Amino acid sequence: MKKILALSLALSASLVFAKDIEGVVEDIDGGAKTITVSGNVIAVKPNTKIKYDGCKGERDSYKKFGDIQVDDFVDVDVTTSKGALVAKSIEIQCRQ
Repeated sequence: MKKILALSLALSASLVFAKDIEGVVEDIDGGAKTITVSGNVIAVKPNTKIKYDGCKGERDSYKKFGDIQVDDFVDVDVTTSKGALVAKSIEIQCRQ
């Protein structure tokens, strides 16, 4: 019974979960490909979808990591992998 419980706990600890983090980009590390939002360091992978939410008649458009700037307001859909936050998608919000 103890072995089953230990195995169950180990499996649940390795499961990936998703959540949203909203806030202002506080820091960008181009070398590590991370952004810091609301105190959370988030890895941005090559397959992360980055979208700009257009305003004032602008169309929404897809962006690259290099387009993200400090002070951008973002909504990041994150997951965890081996204890680290990883961005599945980033939406850069329009500031009017």
